Amino acid sequence: MINSENYSTKDLNDALTEMIFIKAQGREIQKKFEFVIPDYVLDEIVLARNKLNKLNLQLMINMAVLNNRLTNEQAKELKKYIYNENK
Repeated sequence: MINSENYSTKDLNDALTEMIFIKAQGREIQKKFEFVIPDYVLDEIVLARNKLNKLNLQLMINMAVLNNRLTNEQAKELKKYIYNENK
């Protein structure tokens, strides 16, 4: 049986609003590249913005390479983007 919790309408609306924001930001980032970035990597890029520790994002990009979702060159381009976007 699935654990169920009682969430208010406000909680659900807040979660939906955050998800829509993350997806919209991901689409904007995707437009900057000529290759397809996996959704889970885009989501992590959006969530990792303004954080000093981007290790999880690096690991996600590395996993995308291992899973043949990104090439090594694409991974390098993405890593360069995430470290230069706040400068």
